[in-house]
Amino acid sequence: MKTRFSLRVVLAAMMALMLAGSASAGEPVGLKAAQRVLNGEAKMILLLAHPTCKLTKSGIDEVKTFTDGSYQVVATHDYVDGDREPGYRTLRFNFDKNGKLTGIADGPGTGFIPPFFASGLILEVIKGQVRNDPKMSRDPLGMQLLQVTDGRQALVLMLQFKLKQ
Repeated sequence: MKTRFSLRVVLAAMMALMLAGSASAGEPVGLKAAQRVLNGEAKMILLLAHPTCKLTKSGIDEVKTFTDGSYQVVATHDYVDGDREPGYRTLRFNFDKNGKLTGIADGPGTGFIPPFFASGLILEVIKGQVRNDPKMSRDPLGMQLLQVTDGRQALVLMLQFKLKQ
């Protein structure tokens, strides 16, 4: 009888540990920060993806996790374009197992102009502001932005900076 009781206690403790472990292991590293930043920076994201569009709504559609611990946050940005036509663009934000944003992939959307097609122009405006501000031009983020040649990579860099805050 004493052995049974001890076995039950051990089994209950093991179950508690397994349940506690699965709850903490279920959420990827940095996911809450990623969701906060992607939701909070939706206007900036759309500005670089589609500079002539006005954001009307944005949200996170899903989070895909992978066996290596990396994950992808899928977000959709609804907008009105320059002709006042509604549209949307879905982007896939890829994160490594440590929660670092590693890239942005295109997803489905409306319109025939792909995302980030005109982002080079916006990037040059941002670079001009950095160059003309002595403080920003010496800032590590500002110096990195001056080296970037692609609007998509500039967005990754800016979002990485926000994720560290």
